Amino acid sequence: MTGHHELRCTVHPFGSLSPLRFVVVCSFCRGKLLLSFHSGHQSWETQGGHIEEGETPEDAARRELYEESGVKNAELIPVCDYRAYDSEGASDGRVYAALVRGFGELPPTSEMSAVRLFDTLPENLTYPFVSPVLFREAWKRAGEGQKAGGTAISADVSGRTLDWYRENAEKFIAGTADADMSPLYAAFLAHVPAGGRILDLGCGAGAASLHFKRLGYDVLAVDGCREMCEYTLSRVGCPVRCMRFEELDFTDEFDGVWACASLLHVPGKNLPRVLRLVRRALKDDGVLYASFKYGEEERVADGRFFRDFTEETLRALAEKAGGFGEIDMTTTYDVRPGRRDERWVNMICRAVPEERNTEKQPLR
Repeated sequence: MTGHHELRCTVHPFGSLSPLRFVVVCSFCRGKLLLSFHSGHQSWETQGGHIEEGETPEDAARRELYEESGVKNAELIPVCDYRAYDSEGASDGRVYAALVRGFGELPPTSEMSAVRLFDTLPENLTYPFVSPVLFREAWKRAGEGQKAGGTAISADVSGRTLDWYRENAEKFIAGTADADMSPLYAAFLAHVPAGGRILDLGCGAGAASLHFKRLGYDVLAVDGCREMCEYTLSRVGCPVRCMRFEELDFTDEFDGVWACASLLHVPGKNLPRVLRLVRRALKDDGVLYASFKYGEEERVADGRFFRDFTEETLRALAEKAGGFGEIDMTTTYDVRPGRRDERWVNMICRAVPEERNTEKQPLR
């Protein structure tokens, strides 16, 4: 590609582009923009760079943020995907907003020589036709919370929930590793072919992954919490990927998606988009299982965000997302000791092929 001053970009919905080569981090602190000064380019730029082999985009974003600003303590908010292009070609990447909580020292190997807060973008930018576009998108997600002088914004309640799981992983694993979900496993597996491929979405302590693997299914476990991923890998031995639900990048790959007590941490306004990513991951006629606490609220409890559903509101959500056929609903009560009065709504629905998308397809 030509020089960085020639680059332009277009923005796309988060999770819509693949493969991704780059990440960009648009950083905010106390209502200001945080930029880094590149020693070689002699200009100001966002933090970011190549996604290295074995990294998720979020891993790369956190690494680049530290390497180019010294910041270790920040909340990352998914913003969008982008395509950078010039006369010689194009490359795809992902954008995050960083809400910076504390500064550190620039690493001695950093290409950056300074970090500074700005009220507005300076004129001397490394990517003058790209950075303003991406900062505008990031400001839509992070800006209002920053204007108010805080870092806790509604757009990143799922990120703060993820922090809770990281900090309480040992306690959560101890309380859920042996939960008996046999009736729900059976209801789900009745629609998955023997030996089929299953995505355990939000694997937690890996109980479902272990059950499915023992029965001969091809299992991939996914969780946004690295501690949960490491535990599941050691316990089950199946492939594991650490990624957020918004980062799902699979297409026509799974016969079943098991999302037990996981999607309930996604804000309601984001759930249709996440369900569309799940639908894309499923093969035609593949099956999704998902469960939510029973109710009507969006709330924060014990440091975690929850979106509750009833049968009616959950059915409406699946229909709004599109791509799913007739839905089977059941209600159950929590199987964990001391939690047996907590009610859950469980949904099983089938991924409808595009030509049948408008029809009701009953589960068989």
